[in-house]
Amino acid sequence: MERRNLDFSTIVELANDVNISNFQYFGDRIIHQGAVEEYISLLDEYDEVLLKRSISKIRYFRRENMQIKLHCFCGKVLLSKIIRGTESSVSHFQEIKNLCYDLILKAKQSGLDINYIEVAHTHLGEQYVILRDGRIKKVISKGLSAQDIATILNIKPFIDYKILLKSIGENEVAYCKYL
Repeated sequence: MERRNLDFSTIVELANDVNISNFQYFGDRIIHQGAVEEYISLLDEYDEVLLKRSISKIRYFRRENMQIKLHCFCGKVLLSKIIRGTESSVSHFQEIKNLCYDLILKAKQSGLDINYIEVAHTHLGEQYVILRDGRIKKVISKGLSAQDIATILNIKPFIDYKILLKSIGENEVAYCKYL
C-alpha cells in the first residue's frame, strides 16, 4: 500500500483519472464531492496568513481560525479580525453574522459596492490518498462539513449577498462553495 499527501498536484492527477469519482473536472474547475459538491482552489494571500496562524509544531497551540472577507466590485477586500477557535471548531452563527454585518456597514459607509462575502476558515489535519496496486482505496480530505454548510445556510436569510464558504486545509488547498 502507498500513502500520498492530498496536495494540489495529486488532486489534479485524481481529477484526470476517469475511474475516480471524488474529484472531477467541470469546465476549468476541479469539483470535489464531499459533504456537498465543492470546487478546489489554491490559497490566496489572506488564506495563507490564516493557515499560518492555525498551525503550530506544538499540538496544544494548533487552532482553527476564521476570517470574514467582504469583496467589493472595485477589487477592494475588507477583512474582519481573525477569530481563533479550538483544535476542531472555530465559530458560531451569531459571531459570523455580526462580523458580516460589521463589514457590510463599513463598506456602505465608504460608498463601496459589495460583490460577495467570504467566510474562510481552516480545517486542520492530514489529507491523503491510500493506493493499492495503483488504484485508490481511500481518500481522506478536509472539505466543507455538513455543519459548515448548515451554519451558513442559517445565516444566509439575514445577508443580502452571495456567501462564499471556504475550508482551508493544511495541504494548501481550499474547498469552496457559493451559497
